[in-house]
Amino acid sequence: MLISIKLSLLMYDIDVRCPALDAIPRASILGSLEEQEEYPYQSSVQVRCNQGTKFLDGMDIKDIVCTADGTWSETNLACQGEQIAESC
Repeated sequence: MLISIKLSLLMYDIDVRCPALDAIPRASILGSLEEQEEYPYQSSVQVRCNQGTKFLDGMDIKDIVCTADGTWSETNLACQGEQIAESC
């Protein structure tokens, strides 16, 4: 049943949107879609941990996508570690 619902979303022009991303401590949201109030279905944004920090899985960059149910493909993102101040 769930599969048929998702397929019907793809067959019809339904306006699926994801909410704005919450601020992620020690990270930046990159790309042309940064800082919008909402994002269209299949929008992709890149989240990058600040220098010296990484996500819990050891990565420093993640691509997240607005899914068909109006949620982001990854949630609860957190960068950990000692942030390194960038010199001018």
